[in-house]
Amino acid sequence: ELSTYSSKYKVLVVDSFTPLSKLIEKNSETRALLQNFFYNLAKLEKSLVVLVAEIPIGKETLDLGDVEFVSDVVLLLKQYMERGLITRFMEVRKAREAPVSIGEVPFKVVEGLGIRSFLPPQLEEPPPVVRGVSYEYPCRELNEMLGPVNAGSTMYVVMPADARSTEAYIPGLISLSLALKHKLKTLIIDYARPTYTFIDSLADYAAKRLLKSREIIEKLTKELVSVKYVNPATMSLEELYTYEIELVRLYQPKILILNRIDIPSRIHGAEKPGKYFTHLWNELLWFRKHGVTVIRTSTYIGREAYLQNASISETVVRLYKTRKEPNLKIYLWTERKDPKIIDFQVLSKCLDEFIYSVCSEKQ
Repeated sequence: ELSTYSSKYKVLVVDSFTPLSKLIEKNSETRALLQNFFYNLAKLEKSLVVLVAEIPIGKETLDLGDVEFVSDVVLLLKQYMERGLITRFMEVRKAREAPVSIGEVPFKVVEGLGIRSFLPPQLEEPPPVVRGVSYEYPCRELNEMLGPVNAGSTMYVVMPADARSTEAYIPGLISLSLALKHKLKTLIIDYARPTYTFIDSLADYAAKRLLKSREIIEKLTKELVSVKYVNPATMSLEELYTYEIELVRLYQPKILILNRIDIPSRIHGAEKPGKYFTHLWNELLWFRKHGVTVIRTSTYIGREAYLQNASISETVVRLYKTRKEPNLKIYLWTERKDPKIIDFQVLSKCLDEFIYSVCSEKQ
């Protein structure tokens, strides 16, 4: 009967093979069934035969007539509990004539789609930052201090955790204005969803400078900017990063703004910092390879987290206050440049310059 079905279809799934094998008393007979029937059936009909078998709880191997040796591919589906969530992995135990470097592949069961795997990006060598493609800041003063932003580079923007005033978000607005100035498709992935979003804040800021400028900014952002809100607490680490890469593939942005990266860092990096950093680094290399400029905003949650993120960024913008200097100061650094400390008003003037220039173009 099975051979009759195999001639009609290119994929034959036997679910489950376990009770079928239990009907045969000897392992040698089970192996003969696997070798002489199922294996040869796939070869003769040039089809795919999938055998589904259950492993008893607490065991890691099958006792089904050496099915692992007969099969061309052996996948073991496993699950663990992490933070009260089910995390599923597909262990690649065998893939005949294929070089296998990733031993475990995370996956989830999606309604209507079935099994959906998540392959973390892995590049054998770091790709270079895109040469010959760069974006100038929306004002002269920042261009003189930092130079243009290279495509594929990473910027790290840090603000005080306990002083997230309206002014503290201006560096993020500068990043958004950079995208609007050059008419670049932009994707914002927001982990916090603040009361006032980047788009709302930029529109409000512009409206205070020029009449009718809100309409111009809102039209530009509608054409160029997409926003996705993501709760990293509902996903495993592998699922989160793969989902972000899928969003980038879908929207094809030139600028990617990740708002409040301190949230996934605390959720996923506190217990397993090495694993978190490995996935983060591979993800940033993938963005660089595809020419996506990444702007990562965060609150300051500690010196170690700050230095770690600064070490993998080409540009660092840090807002801070001191007892002697209650007004916001800004530390700026970019590769091949000496760091600088400037007054907050410099960024405010920079944003003003952008508002006046973009609005005058539209009038």
